Amino acid sequence: VRTYPGQYDEVSTISWSVCSRYLVCGSVDMTVKVLSREPEEDFTAVTPTGHKRSVVGAWFGPGGASEVISVSADGGMFLWERSATTGKWNVGSKNFVNQAGGIHVTCAALQSALLVVGLSK
Repeated sequence: VRTYPGQYDEVSTISWSVCSRYLVCGSVDMTVKVLSREPEEDFTAVTPTGHKRSVVGAWFGPGGASEVISVSADGGMFLWERSATTGKWNVGSKNFVNQAGGIHVTCAALQSALLVVGLSK
């Protein structure tokens, strides 16, 4: 059993990388955390921030462990990218589901290159 500190509210989503060396966690505290399963010399756990509501889904992208896709309850869909030269994580792109009348994202799923989101009032 291993404990990973750093998120300040409930963890709402966890996904493994294809290589099973890394995991990404999303939280009600609006953060995404990228962690390594075992300590690694060239890897530091990171907490990219920027979402305005709870994170409902987070996955490693098609680029492997250097890309993370996250979705928040307000419809924010972020692509986080890790620089090969600096190792720093930055937002590669931000997209938003247009929502009117109090609609919010309740769930999301990523399969291959298809992202599906569930909306609710």
